[in-house]
Amino acid sequence: MTFTLADIARLAQVERPVVSMWRSRPLAGQPFPEPLPDGSFDPETIASWLEATGRGNNPTPRADLAITRATRHATEAELNDFLTLLAVRILLDEPLTDLSADDLVDAADGLDPDDEFLFHEVDALLPRLEEMAPATEELCSSAWHPREAYERILHRRDAGHASRLAGDLTGLLVALARELLGDSGILVDVNASTSDLVIHLLSDDEVASPSISLPTTGPTGRDVLRRYLVHGAAPRRLNLDENWPLTLDSVLLARLPDDADAGLDLLNEIALQLEPRSTALVLGPAATLVDSLQPSRVAERDRLLRDDLVRAAIRLPQGLTEDGSRQHLALWVMSTPNATDALRTADLSGTRLTRRTAQVVLDDVLASLSAPTARAFGVLTSVDRARLVASGGSLVETQAAQRAQHTSGPADDAIRLTQLRAALRQPLPDPMPFDFTLGEPRHSLTATLDQVIAQGWARMLPGARIGTTEPGTTRLWTPDAVRSGSPQKVDLLTLTQQHPHLALTEPGDIIVITQGQPAAIVDRVGGSAVAYPARVLRLSSPRLTTVAVADAINRLPAGNGKWRTWQLPLTITADPQVEELFNLLADYESQLRERQTLLKELRDVASRSVLSGSLTLTPLTADEKGQ
Repeated sequence: MTFTLADIARLAQVERPVVSMWRSRPLAGQPFPEPLPDGSFDPETIASWLEATGRGNNPTPRADLAITRATRHATEAELNDFLTLLAVRILLDEPLTDLSADDLVDAADGLDPDDEFLFHEVDALLPRLEEMAPATEELCSSAWHPREAYERILHRRDAGHASRLAGDLTGLLVALARELLGDSGILVDVNASTSDLVIHLLSDDEVASPSISLPTTGPTGRDVLRRYLVHGAAPRRLNLDENWPLTLDSVLLARLPDDADAGLDLLNEIALQLEPRSTALVLGPAATLVDSLQPSRVAERDRLLRDDLVRAAIRLPQGLTEDGSRQHLALWVMSTPNATDALRTADLSGTRLTRRTAQVVLDDVLASLSAPTARAFGVLTSVDRARLVASGGSLVETQAAQRAQHTSGPADDAIRLTQLRAALRQPLPDPMPFDFTLGEPRHSLTATLDQVIAQGWARMLPGARIGTTEPGTTRLWTPDAVRSGSPQKVDLLTLTQQHPHLALTEPGDIIVITQGQPAAIVDRVGGSAVAYPARVLRLSSPRLTTVAVADAINRLPAGNGKWRTWQLPLTITADPQVEELFNLLADYESQLRERQTLLKELRDVASRSVLSGSLTLTPLTADEKGQ
């Protein structure tokens, strides 16, 4: 077996042009492997090179290589057979080669007495079990764990299918579900179409194992139920015709079918099941969720809008499924009505869903659900719900997505413009008030957070599970507060009564968010409370500089929740000026962020008042400019 460049790209989990770039721009001391005489490449050499260089997005290329070698020419039916036997292997937790074919069938009957997910598939394999059991064991030994082999073969079977979502969209939906799901909430895979998202959540060390409900039957339901059981989850089976026993902070996940009528029927079922403090994340064709519909279907969608069940409607870019389709998907965020809730829409069809854009969408959606009037929004725009329903057209057209009318008058805008101009004219400090002398060149040093903790140089402390508390003067760092850089202020007495063993931060502690996009902020003064899932990283070695460590965490890619593997920079020599430098840079960055916020507000106020003619402009005199 040899590899083409396309095979290498699949093994490394990158796009094909990336491999060509690797060949043309080799790493020093690690040139790209030479091709064989026929122009192909040796897979073992490629896997060794990927391991040595760390290039690509696959942390275990050799395990994938073994799976590829064993299943390279397997049909979809043969891959399904392997998945069936791997499920038996995982659920029995003993080698299949220790059992006869008849014993394997009996074991499958014991695992699945009602034939809901496994038995008849194993029974159909009876004539081939003797030959397939050793091959299945070989697959298990090729991966770190039989469950890993199961997922790799499942991905191989479904690669290029419309059911598979692009990585950044998966990351966005997983992050939304993670933030919305409460400790006692139920996660509902409404139509057995979102198991990829649920499995991501099950593998997240920072998320308490959720209760999962799977209200579905049929062949697809068997496949999905088996996958959940393989991952140690035991979904509760629900009936769409019955009331679902949802708890507070439950999350319903659904992927609508392409058929608009079937999609609208499913939306109606979801609307009937929504309970207070539960949220539905519904992904489906933009043609159903946000675009103009045929008159016969408009009334069905408009009823959901009139019932105030839709909090956000977002048209997504093309190309977010692995089948290469250019279909536009859309996302609805649904919850029960609240007097303060607004409908917000966004049209991202002309953009790319990068990790940065996904983070903005995540922040906007969470803010619209928790504090809808407390912040400016990056992509979501408030719309007039009644006017939108009356128009009967697209939910995200420009004329429908105009921002709500601002109620302040020209005099208020004039005062605010003066205040903003004065604030923006304040001089910035010198970001680096140091001179330099040349030193001996040295390599930068790093260590994983796990290694740092093992050395006794740092400790990772959990935050407290803090609910609603009274306002006060003590800073409270929540995940949103860390990302915005602005802590909440709560009453310390009430807080300590609710949490008698609450430990406050010390000066120099780093408040860390591991979920979604990793984030960190240095608490310079200490004395703050930290709310789970935020954590406290406490450094105790001069080899670690607090601001540099926080900066390294803030530059990590989204989805890197395995915090023990994070690479942190080490300081070569203990020098207090190093810490001072990074503190000054952090101050400078904070002031720049504040100025960006002020500048955006200045632009908004000017757009509202100057463009409309409510205020007219007069150039400043030379003396006024110099003030």
